[in-house]
Amino acid sequence: MIDALISRVSPLRANWFVTIATGLLLILAGIYFLADGERAEFILGATISAALILDGARLCLSGFTLRRSQLRDLTLVRGAIGIVVGLPVIALSATGQITVVGIRAVLGVGVLAYGLLGLWITRPSETAGDAHWVPAGLDLLMVALGCLLIYRVVTSDSISLLLGVIGWLAIGSGVAFVTVGLVRRLRMADPDPQGQRPS
Repeated sequence: MIDALISRVSPLRANWFVTIATGLLLILAGIYFLADGERAEFILGATISAALILDGARLCLSGFTLRRSQLRDLTLVRGAIGIVVGLPVIALSATGQITVVGIRAVLGVGVLAYGLLGLWITRPSETAGDAHWVPAGLDLLMVALGCLLIYRVVTSDSISLLLGVIGWLAIGSGVAFVTVGLVRRLRMADPDPQGQRPS
């Protein structure tokens, strides 16, 4: 189950340090988002965009190693969505060429599509015998985040409850990243946790 979780939430599967650092950034962004929603949306948008780019690049690399199949095609499409959505948001945010509403709209549609594709990829028929409920749960969080962002664009409301939900989603995701990174680090340090090493 841990391996299944790592394979989906870690931008670089073997790099526990990157996973922990990403988690800490998400936690800090979530806290700041709760404290100052309007300005923090730029920071949270950049954080989500960076995560999409990293995970999208990972999916593209792993997709090319798969044999030709629907799973391979969907993995490559999902990776491309992460990169195509993440890069413009970061670039336009850095140059001040996109508004908060623009960030919500682009990330809302992108994250929603990214999460829905993830749910399709991890459906039982494609992951028989694997712990597919773990990545599916993470994809459900992405779908929820995408729906919240799109809802804010459509209604143009500054609803504190929605801001709070998005902030807590970022914090919860960050805690998951840190936990997975720590578990990966401990497993790397102790490859034989039962102490049964050959004599």
